[in-house]
Amino acid sequence: MTAPGTAIVYTKNKTLNEGLAALLRSLPQIQVVIQVDEFNSAIHPVTNGASTLLVVDASLFTLTESPNITNQEVIKALQNVKRLTPVVASLVLVDSIEQKQALEGDPGIDGVLLKGFRAVDFLAVIEEMLQQKAALLMQHSHQK
Repeated sequence: MTAPGTAIVYTKNKTLNEGLAALLRSLPQIQVVIQVDEFNSAIHPVTNGASTLLVVDASLFTLTESPNITNQEVIKALQNVKRLTPVVASLVLVDSIEQKQALEGDPGIDGVLLKGFRAVDFLAVIEEMLQQKAALLMQHSHQK
């Protein structure tokens, strides 16, 4: 297990944002939860290595603060985060089965969860992702 880390939550829905933050704070692996309301604010601390987990609401892919940022550019940004900081876990919350199917397996996304999930399911997905990332981090540290 790695030291407690930081989670970044990027949603526009205040209720969802607060609920996710409360759930994440209950995990021993997460020490700090940062709630942001713009995409660049979510990505910047991640690419600087300052976080462990990034949770993004897929409905924001079409509601980004800049009208010239497309859905595909957001996905590319998540892929870039993964390339720069492979130990950061990323979870995307989706509204439909179609979105879930389209995003599953994307190299920039570690997990996709359909909204309407139970809290216990959300926490189980997060814990599994963090365990996988902790194993990856240990593997990287042994290679140095």
